[in-house]
Amino acid sequence: MADYNTIITYNGNGTTTDFAIPFEYLNEADIVVTRQNGAVTYTFLNPSMIRINAALAVGDVLTIQRVTDLDPAAVTFSNGSGRCFSKIFAHSSR
Repeated sequence: MADYNTIITYNGNGTTTDFAIPFEYLNEADIVVTRQNGAVTYTFLNPSMIRINAALAVGDVLTIQRVTDLDPAAVTFSNGSGRCFSKIFAHSSR
């Protein structure tokens, strides 16, 4: 089953600067990174990893979350646009 959490926190250990983004997003602008004890500067290494400029101190916390604007909507769903459940169940029982 898919994990739909769009927020993760990491505890500082004084050495780690690379942190995983374990959820999907459409644009880098949708990712918000905050630090409990001050500002944080970061860069994207790839779509699933960021690097902060300085390691978090022990006791500090980094939060990575997806924040998507509701207007305009990123996607529009319509009735009948999904896959047929009978086909999904037929494939899963093989």
